[in-house]
Amino acid sequence: MQFRHIYTDGRKHPDDPDPTFMGHSTGHWEGDTLVAESVGFTESTQLADGVPHSDKLRIVERFRRVNPDFMEIQTTLIDPVVLAEPYTSTRSYRHLDDEIREYICLENNRDSADDKGRPGLSLEKR
Repeated sequence: MQFRHIYTDGRKHPDDPDPTFMGHSTGHWEGDTLVAESVGFTESTQLADGVPHSDKLRIVERFRRVNPDFMEIQTTLIDPVVLAEPYTSTRSYRHLDDEIREYICLENNRDSADDKGRPGLSLEKR
């Protein structure tokens, strides 16, 4: 449900990327496959639940549309400090349509509920 920029204009990663949750991504095409490489992740980005990464983490993804209804993504995690060897997984996703929809993040949600559990919004401190 999220989107990110994958720069395909030939640029390189910055020498010292500003860390972001999804990293800095560059990509190129190999036939019908988009190959994206990402670096520069924040500490809150984890390899798995409770598994941190080092500043050497690099993620390579290979996006390929298998047929009109399915997309396959092969993901390789490379972190020589944390992992003994690169870890690769492949997943298939069903394509419902080609429209990218807005993602609404509920992080730091400040909505409240009254004494009976009904939703409400209060701007006053409690």
